[in-house]
Amino acid sequence: APELESTKAASTETASTEAASTEAASTETASTEAEPIAASDSGPEAIALPKRQRMHIESWFQKVGEPRPDESFGSLLVERVRAAKLKLGTPYAKGSGSKGPEVLTVDVDALDCVTFIETANAIARCSWQHRPDVRCFLDEVRQTRYRDGRVDGYASRLHYFEDWMADNERRDRLRSLADELSADTVTRSFDYMTKHRRLYPPLREAENREAIRAVELRLSDAPQRVVPRERVAEIQPLLQDGDILGFIDGTPGLGVTHTGLVSLDEQGHPKVLHATDLTERVSLSRCDLARCMAKRNDRKAVIVMRPLPPPTSERPAEDPAITRAAPAAPHE
Repeated sequence: APELESTKAASTETASTEAASTEAASTETASTEAEPIAASDSGPEAIALPKRQRMHIESWFQKVGEPRPDESFGSLLVERVRAAKLKLGTPYAKGSGSKGPEVLTVDVDALDCVTFIETANAIARCSWQHRPDVRCFLDEVRQTRYRDGRVDGYASRLHYFEDWMADNERRDRLRSLADELSADTVTRSFDYMTKHRRLYPPLREAENREAIRAVELRLSDAPQRVVPRERVAEIQPLLQDGDILGFIDGTPGLGVTHTGLVSLDEQGHPKVLHATDLTERVSLSRCDLARCMAKRNDRKAVIVMRPLPPPTSERPAEDPAITRAAPAAPHE
């Protein structure tokens, strides 16, 4: 599910950079062995996870290691050798879209801008809970990707990123920074998926079309809180490591068309850590957020959300002071 990074053609593969790139890729692996792994409450069937994917997820956990006592959740997510930063250089996945019954799939060897956030956040959440295992990882991806955390047909996937953010916020997995950033309130019409149904094979079925149209109508009625590009420079000091960015470019029928994570450099400037088709990999921007947006006429506004750590008895409920690091990385 593509981002609108370089061409409008790329944008037509998905609504709001939906993370649907893994249906085919997750089963294509150097090792064809697949091991059924039960993800609790994810459905009646276990996930047939290829051995290569299982090994790569376990290796990712091992590289992250245990959370440090003074570490914030945001730092665990994006610092130099933490969850998201370890995927720098990972190839960009071009979306293929769902072609059959909706099932949970993962491919950590190729990521689009949404699956990058979903998988890195899953690694961070499991590590925070001291549960660095594949089952926890699959549970967390499912919880983030699907409405109410349940796989229940095509429309249960949070295809529009505004829907993705709202559903995760409702379940206390994210927090909107709209009030702190004095974000503008706007409304827009959502109809991209149903108007481009040929791009989404499951929409050939009337039940799926009706369900997605219901989502679009609900999103169209809901006000969105956005920071216009002209004000991004002034809100940068309020951003923290790990904050989630949803970029809006004004494509008719769509809102957010690309996503990324805030990564503060040593001077506290927010860089953009994202999977992008511009570099065809997971990259860290050379410019800060405001300058990156100023360079792109199609970047009209941004929505900012803060990922929340899972509640545990062993970790603080609120993020402590943010620590900062400046990694060497590929650049936008």
